[in-house]
Amino acid sequence: MATEYVLYKGYKFSSVAAESLAEVDNNLAQVFKISLNIIQGGFNPGGVEASGAVHDKDAIDVSTIYLSDVQIAGTVVTLRMCGWAAWYRPPNWDGVGGAEHIHAVPNRWGMLSTAAYNQTTQYRAGTNGLVSRGPDNQLGSTSQYRLMTWADYKESDTMTQADFTTKLLTALNDRHVQEACRGCHMCRRN
Repeated sequence: MATEYVLYKGYKFSSVAAESLAEVDNNLAQVFKISLNIIQGGFNPGGVEASGAVHDKDAIDVSTIYLSDVQIAGTVVTLRMCGWAAWYRPPNWDGVGGAEHIHAVPNRWGMLSTAAYNQTTQYRAGTNGLVSRGPDNQLGSTSQYRLMTWADYKESDTMTQADFTTKLLTALNDRHVQEACRGCHMCRRN
């Protein structure tokens, strides 16, 4: 059977992943007046060498160009709240000039390549989804979000936009205060 996918913003995703990304975009538009600027989608085997096989099925890379630190952090948290394992990748994140972006894969739902599934295992264990298996010190890295799936988000559908906004901004503020400005990316960038 052929793999079924739909296009979202010109990139291929399973229909459930596209549905969740539309919700992420809706939430980002409401809170930050931005939308996802996708630079790599899913179903792109061999598309970008540095991605390995992660993007063979559902996965997303989002440009952070023109985003403020708060918008970057807000995008990571919003993806996580909507059931994506998401990480901010700063400039040179891989040590060989890797471009700054946000990377995300569905957190044990949608259509995952083996490499993407392995990233969700790291995400749930609190690591960065990279070969280094370093700590996941991004916003939203509490166990509440590490286990969140798209189905969990949809079950909480009674949440109003105001509730979502309050929860998101609280997560951003709480994490920033917990970090006490110890070099988090919200303080490092101009």
